[in-house]
Amino acid sequence: MANVTFDFVPDWTEETTIKPRVTKCQFSDGYVQRETVGINLFPQVHAMKFTCSDEDADAIEALLQQAAGGTILWKVPPDEDSDPYLKWILSDDGYKRAKNDYNNNVITCTFQQVFE
Repeated sequence: MANVTFDFVPDWTEETTIKPRVTKCQFSDGYVQRETVGINLFPQVHAMKFTCSDEDADAIEALLQQAAGGTILWKVPPDEDSDPYLKWILSDDGYKRAKNDYNNNVITCTFQQVFE
């Protein structure tokens, strides 16, 4: 599948988690040995929330369904300091859509940074 550009702007409640890739080996005497794994040590995970109309929610949902299964998303960052060339996939958790009332939807999803 081709790469897809995800250019919807989330609410400003976006949450970023950065967890270094480390392998840990603990021995019986309490000694712990740690080793970094790979060249990309700090992959990011972004939890996002979109509050939008029915039309925008349908468009977001269609794009997320198209991206399910590992299609690379070029996520346009909401701030100017972010690197626009980072690649993302929709996490295995999928997404959630809640219809609060007429023409008022909330979509929550999580993107994981990938390296190619």
